[in-house]
Amino acid sequence: MKKRLIPIFALTLILIGFGLYMSPLHLQGFLSTKQSQSCKDDRLRGAVILLTMDELADPTPDIEIIKKIMINAKSLFSYATYDLSKIGFYDPVVIVATPTMLERRDNGVYLVREEITKKFYEDHGDIADFILIYENFPNAENSQNYTPVKSIIKGIGYEIFNDTERFGSEGKLRGVLEMNELDRLPFGDYLSPARGVVHELGHTWCCVVGDVFSKGAGEAQLEIVNSKTHWYIGLDPLDTVRDPMGSNKWIDNGDGTFHIDDYSIEEQNRYHKFILYFMGLLKRNEYNKKYPVYDAGIDGSNTSTATFYKNVSINDIIRVEGKRTCVQN
Repeated sequence: MKKRLIPIFALTLILIGFGLYMSPLHLQGFLSTKQSQSCKDDRLRGAVILLTMDELADPTPDIEIIKKIMINAKSLFSYATYDLSKIGFYDPVVIVATPTMLERRDNGVYLVREEITKKFYEDHGDIADFILIYENFPNAENSQNYTPVKSIIKGIGYEIFNDTERFGSEGKLRGVLEMNELDRLPFGDYLSPARGVVHELGHTWCCVVGDVFSKGAGEAQLEIVNSKTHWYIGLDPLDTVRDPMGSNKWIDNGDGTFHIDDYSIEEQNRYHKFILYFMGLLKRNEYNKKYPVYDAGIDGSNTSTATFYKNVSINDIIRVEGKRTCVQN
């Protein structure tokens, strides 16, 4: 890729217009390349791959779709973090699938993520915290998912590990998001897929802290997560109707029971403040704020007559998991 010289005035306008979309690969200084010593996740980058089987087909229409999704994802992520964190996305990179990138089974084709990312790194530097993969051919997995690559924060429930070399990264990559086949996305709807991006990014920090909700069985602690993948449905975010990771606003029925607030799927969701703490973005004066947990049943099916169970604060999380600390940069 040829580098372009950009006048200082034009570059200033680009930086001021941070909300316009993304940073091309030649503008590697668009966002900070280093995290602070506390690993404060306030500036993040994502690289985007369009995986195709047809090297002769014009990828332009698919690239334009992905760009529109990323515009929305960047805005929604900022909103989800109360404007305490920003993410920029590089222009989508087209990669032609090779046999090593695909695992063929009886029920179809699955992606081999590490082979795809290794191909990306052959032509690009270690520039991204996350790599998002879209494909324009049928994928048997039929779901979006997040693959953690590196965990560097203690005190948020995750074990510390670094698997970046296996994915071709020299140490920066945090996770890989498989965002599904483009043809499965709703036609003309760029918000829903963008919400999917915000949700999968949330798995970088959420939700494995403490024990799953079990009504205290086995001396369970915290009990604010469900199957170590999402928040327990009974956890109330208080500050928003619903957060992207599964906690919900609960309304008093007036008889000692509670029901989930009737929210619209169009609601722009914000992360629970616990996630902002996990990201290193929350002020200490909020550490003792109590968030209610309602007993909606172990399976979370009682969404109309749940009862209050207990309160949980960030200080409670610290007592169980220890303080949030960064073990490496």
